[in-house]
Amino acid sequence: SSKSSKCKLTYGKSTCLSDSDCNDSEDLICQADDCNCPVTSLIGMCDCSRNLTSEQYWSGSSCESAEPYLSSCVSNFHCRTLSQKTLCSARKMCECPDDSLFYWDGVECKPKISYQNTCSASVQCLDSQLTFCNGSNCVCETTQYFDGSKCTPRFLEFERCFFDDMCLLPMSCQSYLCTCGDLFYFENSTMTCLPKLKSGYFCDKNLQCRSDLGLGCLNNECSCDSSDRTWASQVEDCLLTYGKRFCHNDLNCNMNENLICQAQNCSCPQPSAIGMCDCNRTLGNEQFWNGKQCTIAGVYGRNCTNNFHCQTLTQKTECVFGICNCHDLAQ
Repeated sequence: SSKSSKCKLTYGKSTCLSDSDCNDSEDLICQADDCNCPVTSLIGMCDCSRNLTSEQYWSGSSCESAEPYLSSCVSNFHCRTLSQKTLCSARKMCECPDDSLFYWDGVECKPKISYQNTCSASVQCLDSQLTFCNGSNCVCETTQYFDGSKCTPRFLEFERCFFDDMCLLPMSCQSYLCTCGDLFYFENSTMTCLPKLKSGYFCDKNLQCRSDLGLGCLNNECSCDSSDRTWASQVEDCLLTYGKRFCHNDLNCNMNENLICQAQNCSCPQPSAIGMCDCNRTLGNEQFWNGKQCTIAGVYGRNCTNNFHCQTLTQKTECVFGICNCHDLAQ
């Protein structure tokens, strides 16, 4: 202070106990423990303009324009708190009050935008809600849903849910479980619903196979999950096979195996040799019933237990000592 020839507190500094602690050369008085301008002081000495169009602060000797966004500062009054809504941050820069609640739009600090409201950049979206800007609105990632307060991961197949948005797309919430629907399953590797598989296709878990058709995953192949049934390709269903019961009509039996329902048992259309179903037996196409279906008769040199296992018409062979061979060897 040039007036008292002492070092005294300057503008905005504390703690003062009385006016005498403040620099009287700057016309300061003690207010609420801070050295501040008197209400009646002259413009240009201490009182500086502070409004939206002209924000100034007392430098200690003159009124100076408040600093723009990202400028250096020591106290809040150094920043444009009215026109730009900035404050002096811990980094001693004029910045938005809280980066998680406010963003800089090029003109001023604005409150960050809540879920589903209009935006143009992700920095505008409210941090606590974990949203991003998709170009028009603050939304969740496709693998997340909004739980009312923030974005949270969607649920996998068969996990409990209450509404569709809780499930990974394209699944929906059915009976409080995330599911693709009866005829589809969720494939984690591609994150999508795929059609369930029919008989003969490769699988590694039961849910990949058409359980509505009686199929399960056995030895990495979708096949009938009951030993009483085999796949009927004509109707694409698992039907009762030879000797199995209980059938009510022919439609319950596998028509691919030429079976009919007799006495509630799936059997051959007519009595035939050793109880086997009659299969095609013509020159060049010799078949026999293997207990489940008609199969090609064995060629020369193949193992056998009966003559009909061999090509008796085409190759003139018979079952000789367990091998399909020329019938003369049986003499």
